Amino acid sequence: MPLMITEAQVERLLDPDALIAAVAQALKQLSAGRVNQPLRAVMPFGPSPDIDPSQPPGLLFLKPAQIGDALATKLITLVPDNAARGQPTLMATVLLMAPVSGAVLAVIEASALTALRTAAATAVAVDALAQPDASVVAFLGSGVLARSHARLLKRVRPIREIRVWSRDPGNV
Repeated sequence: MPLMITEAQVERLLDPDALIAAVAQALKQLSAGRVNQPLRAVMPFGPSPDIDPSQPPGLLFLKPAQIGDALATKLITLVPDNAARGQPTLMATVLLMAPVSGAVLAVIEASALTALRTAAATAVAVDALAQPDASVVAFLGSGVLARSHARLLKRVRPIREIRVWSRDPGNV
């Protein structure tokens, strides 16, 4: 039976500094051609037009990759109308598999992991490219990605000011 890792466990156990270091190493491996990462597959989905023709479809993203002995695929659903339902618009799950047998070793709830991994990649880029004393950051948007970026960018720069633009001023 695969290990099940919940969002709460991911958020509690994931060390931000270790994540930034791991993403930096993965980007180096990708640049060196040592990562098997085909293009993501994208599939529109939604209720049958016979059920609700007004419902806009969602998107399902499949993102497989292998680096060394780590074989995984991330499944992401993006459903913009979920916000009106009080549900996340983006949900993600990672399947970690054994590269020899293909057996699923772990199922990881990965919405938080997705946001943090994205922010970690930005932190790696900021660390490599921004001035050492850069201390002001601006975000276009005030959602999960803005919050995860604010959390991780503080690990690589002395952030003293965060500027935020949002379609909804109440979210700033």
